[in-house]
Amino acid sequence: MVFVPAVLNVNGESYRALRLSSPVLRKDIRRSTMRHLNHPAIRLFSTGMDAAAHSGYDLIYAIPERAWLPFFRLDFTAELFTSAEFECVARPLTNDASLKTSTSAVAERVVRFGEDFETLCDAVRKHLPMPCGVDREPKWLQWRHGGHAVVAVRECSGGSLLGYASFRKHDGLLMDAIARTPDRLEEVLALALAHVASTPSMLDEGVTAVKAMQTPALAPALDALGFEPDPYRFAFVSCTLSPALPRETVAPEQWYVMPGD
Repeated sequence: MVFVPAVLNVNGESYRALRLSSPVLRKDIRRSTMRHLNHPAIRLFSTGMDAAAHSGYDLIYAIPERAWLPFFRLDFTAELFTSAEFECVARPLTNDASLKTSTSAVAERVVRFGEDFETLCDAVRKHLPMPCGVDREPKWLQWRHGGHAVVAVRECSGGSLLGYASFRKHDGLLMDAIARTPDRLEEVLALALAHVASTPSMLDEGVTAVKAMQTPALAPALDALGFEPDPYRFAFVSCTLSPALPRETVAPEQWYVMPGD
């Protein structure tokens, strides 16, 4: 079980967070019931929680495989975690008229997350469409998305960074997408999708569609761009460790969350 540090922005304030990965268990242990507190998965989890709280972290979150949701909904874990499921949506990897590409901005492939991404992230902190979101900054972006296909969208006049989108190369999953202001998100996604569709080398050979986790914050843009339901569901869970973050404040419906977070 791995806990990865992150900074969480909640209503303009920064908090120390950890992203939890699903535990790796031997096959014989996976088949045993997890309803007992002495199960290795629960012991790993409780030990990690204790260590996180002792180290001053404020929150734990995870985007686990959906098969792990019953674990987070056990009597023991449900007292701590709130959980949610989000639909997967997809659209063909084609550059068609439904993308409504802008004439005031242009897309380009990202090789390095430079200083202008810091400026963008500063703006996003002020205009995040939901109360909670993982704080993005260039070093974190390079670490989390350096191996993905990332497209930046810039204003034609002046070249300022309007936003970006990051896609997982082997299956086209949208890992992250941010716009300077929420009303420009559809524009950023449309230009990024058109760029990826017209540059086949950005994704692995055989990828014919782009997929996305349809959260409340992304749903309007994804619907407008022609994404359709796909037979998969994403899971998301969060757990507060700090009295400064009431459970309802960091419930899943309060998050701007992406698979790459």
